[in-house]
Amino acid sequence: VFSMCRLLAVFLLHARTANSDLCGSLEHDKDYRSGQSVCVRQNVHKPEICCEACEANPKCKAWTWGFEFPGQHRPSSCYMKSEAPQESQKFHMPRLVSGLPARSIVPSAFEPTSKATRSA
Repeated sequence: VFSMCRLLAVFLLHARTANSDLCGSLEHDKDYRSGQSVCVRQNVHKPEICCEACEANPKCKAWTWGFEFPGQHRPSSCYMKSEAPQESQKFHMPRLVSGLPARSIVPSAFEPTSKATRSA
């Protein structure tokens, strides 16, 4: 039986190069501390790949990519989270990158209008 993280690992191994169009937003030097941990992936060497993994997991609403251990020379961990952060849950942290999956960014053209229609 495969866990969701293992299925994502298989997906990422067969995925082509990271497509930045899948990333809703990226914030450099930010740590999102929101929600519960959905999944942690090691050996993820680009923030765009972390974003793609989050996009592929319906439970993932935000992610943070960076170093797993102090003193690591290469960032490689992807932390997927169950909730998008409020501004108070975004912390300055050098060398981390955080973001939201594209599906969480709703273009204004698709937002419901708030105009009330008049009845005649």
